[in-house]
Amino acid sequence: MFKIVFLILISSILSLANQDKRLNDLEKFLNTLPQKTTTQKLNSVNFYFNQIVSAYDSIDDINHDEWDTMIDFVLKGRGDCEEYAISKYEALKLSGIEKNKLFLMVVKEKTRPSNEFHLVTAYYEDDKNPLILDNLSFKALPLTRRTDLEPIMIFDDNVAYRVDSQGKKQEPITSPFPNILKNLEKKFHKQLVEKGITEQE
Repeated sequence: MFKIVFLILISSILSLANQDKRLNDLEKFLNTLPQKTTTQKLNSVNFYFNQIVSAYDSIDDINHDEWDTMIDFVLKGRGDCEEYAISKYEALKLSGIEKNKLFLMVVKEKTRPSNEFHLVTAYYEDDKNPLILDNLSFKALPLTRRTDLEPIMIFDDNVAYRVDSQGKKQEPITSPFPNILKNLEKKFHKQLVEKGITEQE
């Protein structure tokens, strides 16, 4: 019995130590971003979070999935497409990229038999063909080069839009996603304060 308790205690200590290291690594990484160019920020953020273990949900309705903040994602050390996309979105905003150029994009994966929904981060330099940051690719690529994806909609913490095949905004649509993201953003900024992670000006 003592051995079991001891092993559980050691496991818990190691887990907490790993979490602290992951948070420290995250803070160091975030602090490098403001000095980078926009292209470097996009590629660095995409690569950094794609190294975290994928735990893909095999469901076809993104509405029924639970979304976590960047801090939750890093502490757990694993997540699905929502965590990758949200973390990249949050990191890029912290890096200084203008908020109006960043959206989360709901797409369908055309290569999957069930044509499953998937979430990615979209950076808009212009009004269409955004660069896509995706846990399925280590390169941030223009939407038009992602022939495996069918864009459905984009959203931030204020509004959601239907988009065409090139990612261009169409009419605003009613969606619960902006409000969900807004609540996540509040939680995220509270976590930054609690964890002592400094936000860049």
